[in-house]
Amino acid sequence: MKTVRIPVALEGMNLRRRIAEEEDVLRGFARDGMRVKERQGFTWVLEPGPSEREHPRSFRSELARVVRIVRDVERRRLGESPEATVRAMRERGRRSGVTRGPLGRARLRRAIRWVDALMRGRPNCYRRTLLELALDAGAARETLLLGLDVGKTGHIAFRGLEERTFDVVYELGPD
Repeated sequence: MKTVRIPVALEGMNLRRRIAEEEDVLRGFARDGMRVKERQGFTWVLEPGPSEREHPRSFRSELARVVRIVRDVERRRLGESPEATVRAMRERGRRSGVTRGPLGRARLRRAIRWVDALMRGRPNCYRRTLLELALDAGAARETLLLGLDVGKTGHIAFRGLEERTFDVVYELGPD
């Protein structure tokens, strides 16, 4: 097993460029015969072996899928309890039957971030997480981390996706 760390320059890039670079890095892993086993923030655990031949959907089709459901997700985000909303989005994701590989997930996240940036108010981590839960069956089976900083705000993300520390962290596993 080999651990690969993405260059620090990638961590400091603006979001749009970082996502494009991430897709290039994932393609490079596949070309080198490595498969992503696990991701921990900017550190990816790779294992040798035949990489799955992933044929991700186009960015345009991912963008269309996000746009189709964003109003429903936003309505639920603002009007229902987080428990009910997360449960509903997980169920929707499971029913979708679409489990993306690393490249497909990166492309889906890119589409979600574009739509999130255009929504009223500020970009919202909870909205992005709900959209990903609803659109990917793999995401629907992952654990969420809800981090709180006393006297500040909170943050929600998938476990292992970001390297941040909080005063209090709650894990919200799949049912």
